[in-house]
Amino acid sequence: GYLKMYKAVVVLALLASVSLAVHIPLTKRSISKLEIDAKRSFLQSPEFEQEMESALRSNDQTNLPIKDYTDTQYVAEVTVGNPPQSFMVVPDTGSSDLWIYSSSCYFSLSCYLHNYYKHKRSDTFHKNGKKFYLGYGSGSASGHWSNDEVNFAGLTAEDFRFGEVTSVKGISFIMGHLDGILGLAFNTISTDNFPVFFEAADLEDRSFSFKLGHTDEESFLVAPGVDEDLFIGELQYHNVIEEKYWSLNMTDIKVGGNSIEGAEGYKGVIDSGTSLIVGDQKLIDPILAQIGDIDQTCKDLSGHPDITITFDSVEYTLTPEDYIVRVKSFLGEACVCGFMSAKFATNFPYLIIGDVLMRKYYTHFNMNDKTVGFALANHE
Repeated sequence: GYLKMYKAVVVLALLASVSLAVHIPLTKRSISKLEIDAKRSFLQSPEFEQEMESALRSNDQTNLPIKDYTDTQYVAEVTVGNPPQSFMVVPDTGSSDLWIYSSSCYFSLSCYLHNYYKHKRSDTFHKNGKKFYLGYGSGSASGHWSNDEVNFAGLTAEDFRFGEVTSVKGISFIMGHLDGILGLAFNTISTDNFPVFFEAADLEDRSFSFKLGHTDEESFLVAPGVDEDLFIGELQYHNVIEEKYWSLNMTDIKVGGNSIEGAEGYKGVIDSGTSLIVGDQKLIDPILAQIGDIDQTCKDLSGHPDITITFDSVEYTLTPEDYIVRVKSFLGEACVCGFMSAKFATNFPYLIIGDVLMRKYYTHFNMNDKTVGFALANHE
């Protein structure tokens, strides 16, 4: 009888641990060719080069100019305060601060086009008042820190420090479809190394995962943990080799079976806040040359090679169907290449790997043991 009881208890415990994972629906918006073109020309510009050099010189890791959110596709709801005020934010594994627009933002057009936080309406607000400035690719945001209760995915972080943005500059914030950013990388790159949300929330399992859907499919962030119905086969795990971004040991990139020279000199950063795969021109230009011109009308997408990215010794293959991104254009739909070349500084050895890979592969970010796991997403 004991064994039966024991088995029953084990099964119940398993059920309890499974049911704790919450599915946060991600709202997907379509990006436009205009936004992609704007991003590309910015990443190729002398301004970008200068900004990047100076960000790296000042060793200000929080302000890397690669992030500009023009092409961000997936947003999720977060609430701040009590009673809760709701915001649509980018769950961004490529940065580490939470910020939202503030009701005391008077002189930036952006603030009037988005939801903004009213601290007077919250019983759990605590004044902090320290100022911050965040530089982003094509713009910047500044304001002051505040503390309040933050809820995300059914999880609560009490008295959590977040940024109230009182001034923004830059086109991507004005066009932006977002009320803020929820940074989900490591606290080594948060301002003043404050804890990030999944550290501050009272959780044993500090991990979360993404299932990014195609255009008319549902997309989810699952927390804590994973949902096995959303992927096929086993998750393959890779150690994070540097706790800033979710950086993995990239050992090879093959285009049509041929290795790209020097690829192993870059770390692969898994970044939910970027829709494309963005890297230094030395790495990406040879890839683009082998991909060839993509038919922007989407009529004929044949004749392009598969691209395989290797982490440790596990290969992840992207077919043209995976890396050719369909975007809106004034003609209806356009096709663009999901790899983008940038004038990165020489001392920035990262390949920023966004939704192009994460749509094909369900991705588990695990802060407990500092790993990232991938399995083929179940696009049924």
